Amino acid sequence: MPEPVRGMNMPELRGTVSSLATPFAPDQRPDVAALGDLIEFQIERGIDAIFALGTVGEGVLMGLDERMNVAETVLDLVHGRVPAIVHCGAADTQSSILLGRHAAGLGAAAVAIVAPYFYRYEKLALERHFRSIAEAVPHVAVYIYDNPERVGYSIGVEVVRDLVGQVSNIRGVKDTGDSVAGSRPISRMSRRASRYSCGTTSSFSRPSWWALEGQ
Repeated sequence: MPEPVRGMNMPELRGTVSSLATPFAPDQRPDVAALGDLIEFQIERGIDAIFALGTVGEGVLMGLDERMNVAETVLDLVHGRVPAIVHCGAADTQSSILLGRHAAGLGAAAVAIVAPYFYRYEKLALERHFRSIAEAVPHVAVYIYDNPERVGYSIGVEVVRDLVGQVSNIRGVKDTGDSVAGSRPISRMSRRASRYSCGTTSSFSRPSWWALEGQ
């Protein structure tokens, strides 16, 4: 297993991770007041961590500047009370690196990276993509975000296994596939795998976040 990086910002994630919606005002800009109300509502009711700008948060529909502004707002409003995970995935590697570095600078507990979309990439290209992003944010935990329904293809268990085993700050996967059976190979790929419960729109009870220890 790779040696951990000194000074790495990797608080342990436990319990329920909420996928935070991004409310919009009539002018089509993020509604900061409503966003603050959502965050307060969830923290007051005991949510364990917040996931911003994912599928529910509509991050991929925003420009890079807008995504960074929302990330800044979320981190400011959460104010360290629970871990905040920021989705930084994009269609290209450099945009993901830019967003990842920005989130890391804000103090995000982790970043999640969806597979690059529109084009279908093979194993080596995907590994280069995720590795490049992780190396750009060496002190922050990175979760591979597998969302085949939205991206158009699955990352695959082998990609996750190899990256978790080789890159010290790639800590696991957010599995948003449709089948519970799909998570079983993930749970067996390392000597120790911890399950974090995070629902999908189709099945709230299905485990979705996995923190994995490399072989």
